[in-house]
Amino acid sequence: MGAIVVTISIFRTILQIPLDVFPNFVLLQVEIQAEAPGLPLEEVE
Repeated sequence: MGAIVVTISIFRTILQIPLDVFPNFVLLQVEIQAEAPGLPLEEVE
């Protein structure tokens, strides 16, 4: 009888665990601002 109670309580606990099935697949974007006086754009990149 005690095993049934423990099994049911474990099952209820597992159902309450927050689970992220579909994670966010957002690409990280970083913006860098640089100053290079006298250099063309191609050389700064």
